[in-house]
Amino acid sequence: MKKLIGLLFLCFSMIVVAQNNKTPYDFNLDFENISTESQSPVNWNKMGKGYTISVDTMAVHNGKNSIMISSEGSNNMLSFSNTIPLSFDGKEVEFNIYIKCQDVSSGEMVLALSADNLYQNFTPLAISGTTDWTEYSIKSSYV
Repeated sequence: MKKLIGLLFLCFSMIVVAQNNKTPYDFNLDFENISTESQSPVNWNKMGKGYTISVDTMAVHNGKNSIMISSEGSNNMLSFSNTIPLSFDGKEVEFNIYIKCQDVSSGEMVLALSADNLYQNFTPLAISGTTDWTEYSIKSSYV
């Protein structure tokens, strides 16, 4: 069976919450912290059906883990998100992600940043074929 690391209508979103958070927090952006109960990345939320998300220890970009997303059908939509408290002095937020695809017939992915549950920026990406690790980025200004 062919692995599928890209997906149809995938929405990776980073929900940024404006608050003053002085407690250190592990955002788990590298997927290194895995729940022993659910075998999924801690602090990440999946919404949608028709996809399997699993921890991959073989095809990794950096560290020990990556996430493999496999489609179980077509015309499905998946959101995979993490909430990050907004507590910094800067005026801009940038989110970078590395994606590797294998045998993707066609698909679309959307990177999204939101603040206080209002989406600030969307970056749609068409994905297909087999690609090595490629960096994608989304940036948004906050005042």
